Amino acid sequence: MSELASYSLQTIVLSGLALAYFSKSKKIDAYSLGLIVFWTIGVIYIYARYRTDQVQFYSNDQAIHQLIVEHYIPTEGINLSSAISLRYIITLPAYFLISLWSQCGTPV
Repeated sequence: MSELASYSLQTIVLSGLALAYFSKSKKIDAYSLGLIVFWTIGVIYIYARYRTDQVQFYSNDQAIHQLIVEHYIPTEGINLSSAISLRYIITLPAYFLISLWSQCGTPV
């Protein structure tokens, strides 16, 4: 079996598990189904396009979030105009956890 086929099979199995988990009394709503199908296609596409370089694809995204949490929020503060560009839905929980840990004296 090729790498792409193996990766795709693993992704489809995980999608099936997600479908089973989110189905309510043997019914799944269109939103959940659409989200799972979109995720499955997206993950397989990213792997097909980048292969092992997909690690770099995800690492770049993580580096941006780390920069936002460690630099931009502490220096620029939190404001509504930056909610989208600084990805507050992802970065604020991480920022607050890091702040809490540093106040407790726990190394991050």
